[in-house]
Amino acid sequence: MIAKYLVYIKLFSCEDLSFAKTSIEPLEISVIRTFIATNNNNTGREDPLEVSIIRSFLPENATLKANFSDPTFKKAYSYVKHAPIFQHFSKDDLYNLIAEIDSWEVPEALQEKFPYYHAGYDYDDRPIWVTEAGKYRLRHITEGGIEKVSLLEKYILKAALRIMKSMQEKDTKEREIRECVFVIDLDGLDIQQFMHVPTISLGQRLTNDYREILADVIGTVLVINANYVGEVGINMIRPLLGHMLEKIEIYGTNRNKWVPVLRRILPLNTIPKWYGGSDKFKPVKVYGTKVPLVISSDKNEFKNFTLSPELLDKGYNFLRRSSAFNDYSKQEIFAILEELETWEAPEYFQRKFPYYHAGFDYDDRPFWISELGKYNMRAVVEKGPEALATFDKYVLQAAFYVLKSIHDRNTDGREVSEVVFLVDYDGLDMYQLTHIPTVTFALRVARIYSDLLQVALGRCIIINANYVGELAVSLLRPILGGILERVEIYGTNKAKWMPVLKKAFPENTLPTPLLQLLEYDGKTQIQGLTKSHGKKGNKTSDFFEYFPPKRTLTALWL
Repeated sequence: MIAKYLVYIKLFSCEDLSFAKTSIEPLEISVIRTFIATNNNNTGREDPLEVSIIRSFLPENATLKANFSDPTFKKAYSYVKHAPIFQHFSKDDLYNLIAEIDSWEVPEALQEKFPYYHAGYDYDDRPIWVTEAGKYRLRHITEGGIEKVSLLEKYILKAALRIMKSMQEKDTKEREIRECVFVIDLDGLDIQQFMHVPTISLGQRLTNDYREILADVIGTVLVINANYVGEVGINMIRPLLGHMLEKIEIYGTNRNKWVPVLRRILPLNTIPKWYGGSDKFKPVKVYGTKVPLVISSDKNEFKNFTLSPELLDKGYNFLRRSSAFNDYSKQEIFAILEELETWEAPEYFQRKFPYYHAGFDYDDRPFWISELGKYNMRAVVEKGPEALATFDKYVLQAAFYVLKSIHDRNTDGREVSEVVFLVDYDGLDMYQLTHIPTVTFALRVARIYSDLLQVALGRCIIINANYVGELAVSLLRPILGGILERVEIYGTNKAKWMPVLKKAFPENTLPTPLLQLLEYDGKTQIQGLTKSHGKKGNKTSDFFEYFPPKRTLTALWL
């Protein structure tokens, strides 16, 4: 494929593409144009193809709809009029374009896939905008062809107009706000985006076409959770950014390094809690639904459900962070939560994939245990799609029970928002990792729940991680990204991890000491106890609340 593009670039680098008698699709032509424009520096930047995309946003034979005296329109025009890509448009055209973008209703599916939010204003009254760009799947757009690419470009212009409006709202007669602060979270960015030539080229073209506007708007950019893949992406557009790089600060996945930076630069109440900010954080405006906000729902929304309105709202805000739920309405998610509350998992899954709610740590966070090393996921995968769908549901029910344990711990004076996991890798062997369908399934589950872990995971302690366990973590690393900063991994030497557990979990929070179970010989079969408590002499029922795990592919069982 790459060789194909190189041949076409060679062929067309000295000729206009319109003369080409080839079978290249329009999107591929735009890719070739982008390569030529990039290789020739500034030549070709006002390419007719890119201009025609923008011109297509204007209604045919449109009369002037915009008000030249409107402050928002004037501000937007002041940014776009000098950008080379807009030099092909008259002033009337540009005002009509701004009016069209302003009135355009964004398709819900597009906004769900590319969410962002206005978090507030900094100490200089500059708007703060946050985007979880690492979770954007740009490749899905380019694979959909030129129509979807055009729609995305219109969406980008809509975002730019919203940003300009946020500046205009702080303008006064004495001072005009001309810059913004951007927080760009690259957590979740994976290599699949950079293995697709049209996707890379689209990113380069968009950066190239709008860089004059970017240069004017950008005041400070804070890039966080930039793993190796993120650094590769930044390096690809680095030549196009020029002096803008002086305004960009790039931080890796160690939150201990970038959380203090955010707190130093931004007011605490403008920083989301999951980025080390205030519990009372509330964004000015959210575009998309991946931000976990507390929603004051209409009471009529709850009348057909038995779960409490508070739990339904919390569950909705929790699950909608995952891309698996992008296409579900609030009522559908409520129905899913009700189903998870009452569903009884098959006895096979309860017996083969147990997990436990063990108690609470010193910060009152729920503490859950999973003997993941003994899970035989390969057996489930080999059973086929029906078994996988049931296991998916089992995993999702586990997530629901974890959420409930957080919700039930909240009081009027204190909100608990995180959970702690102890994951025992003892028993994990290469039998699982040498089966490609099993590894693929595990990676898919991790990708679906990574958004939820980003919000809810406070700490995870992995014990008994042998070589196979370390390999499993390495496979998950590109997906989990910055989440791994909250994961502690210990080997099979009990002398090293036992003191950590004793320090992390108070024995007096458990009716029977947790360590009694961890130190026993392991020969006794641990059975699921279905919420049984306090039987004396039983090492598990004294303090474990058992819950059978459940699901992820909601479409298969709703």
